Amino acid sequence: MMNGVIKMSFSKELKKELIKELRKVFDDKEFVLGILCDLRSDDDIKTLLTYIRQKDNIEAQDIILFALNIDAMDNDLIIDDFNVVTNGVEEIK
Repeated sequence: MMNGVIKMSFSKELKKELIKELRKVFDDKEFVLGILCDLRSDDDIKTLLTYIRQKDNIEAQDIILFALNIDAMDNDLIIDDFNVVTNGVEEIK
């Protein structure tokens, strides 16, 4: 972070993949942009994509809360061999 500016580095392919998944849940520009604002890297996108794909009947508010958690936990999330997302202590549902 330089001068209060957070550098976000997303690969174009992953960003497109996430946008596609988000629009399946809620096709709203503000929703998609809001989620992207909470993510800082390809690892954040991969974590969110894993979360979205492991949930049945996921809703927009689930994704919003999870994206906020990614931001708040400063990327301390772990995806184990079974694609279960944890914060190192407990499974995040």
